[in-house]
Amino acid sequence: MEKTLCVVDHENSKLDVKDACSVRNHLVCRSFGMQQVFRSVQAIASCGLPVLVTGETGVGKGVAARAIHDLGFGAKRPFVCVNCGSIPQHLVESTFFGHERGAFTGADRRVKGLFEAAQGGTLFMDEIGELDLSAQAALLRVLDAQCFYRVGANRETHVDVRIVASTNRDLTTMCEEGRFRKDLYYRLAAETIQVPALRERPDDILPLAKEFVTQAIRCSGRGFCGLDDGASQALLRYDWPGNVRQLRHAVERAVAVSRDQNIRLHHLPGFLVQTTAVLPLRDRDAAGMSFCRPTMDLRSRIQRFEIGIIREALDKTGWNRSACAGLLGIPVRTLSRKMQMYQIDNELNGDE
Repeated sequence: MEKTLCVVDHENSKLDVKDACSVRNHLVCRSFGMQQVFRSVQAIASCGLPVLVTGETGVGKGVAARAIHDLGFGAKRPFVCVNCGSIPQHLVESTFFGHERGAFTGADRRVKGLFEAAQGGTLFMDEIGELDLSAQAALLRVLDAQCFYRVGANRETHVDVRIVASTNRDLTTMCEEGRFRKDLYYRLAAETIQVPALRERPDDILPLAKEFVTQAIRCSGRGFCGLDDGASQALLRYDWPGNVRQLRHAVERAVAVSRDQNIRLHHLPGFLVQTTAVLPLRDRDAAGMSFCRPTMDLRSRIQRFEIGIIREALDKTGWNRSACAGLLGIPVRTLSRKMQMYQIDNELNGDE
């Protein structure tokens, strides 16, 4: 099977990753949070119970699901993925369970559903919170009995399939509101993995970015392409509301537009260039670059917030320092000092 990059050297600690080479997708886990995720994946991969993977959109829930499959007993069997939010309501049962010939208009042959397609392997149900209550009831029966009826069939079909589900919703709240079945939730949540947001695991940002660069240049046929210091700082200091997916797209875009040996700051998307303060090397620690450690560095968070407020005020006042200082309620001298410290300039906006 295809080998996998698995980064596991947080503070000189090592994980037992002898089976990691069988994982097809890249599960980068340099940060403490992702090491915990990887340990959970290893612990539950071979148990066969349903698993619920939670986390924000774009954090890599699908990667965790694939790792569970590839490290489990059914690794050589199918891994079938479906986004529950993309299935039309009237086609849910046919999609999951298949149908017989003549079951409805246009059903000219027997068709297997996703459960049969995943026989012996894993069915990954992404965004399971999007299913309506009737579909949830049908799914619960399959989880309990490991059998179902194809649409239009009068005989049961038995399957041996592991369910891995994911969601970015709060299913407990949905249960309280009657929008998600409690019995299904308890069945799915027999094993639960929470994938942390990218902003909570900054140690993974550069390893992920470098891996995405490698993948992008492999696809494009480009030569060596790395990240220079300015681009690396910009990636580290951004909050990444879109998480790993947003990082991937930003890096792929940078590789596409770069004609240099390295990706530089101006190759990155505008939201990184305009909203990220890039500090000189000597100011990294003072400006919160220690945020790269697996801690919630309050100083760096406050300074990033301050940078955003200053930039917003400058934009509102046309980069007039006197007007900006008045809007912020601070002396012009203080504003100038902070702009110099954070290297906030109006290079793109013309001179004051």
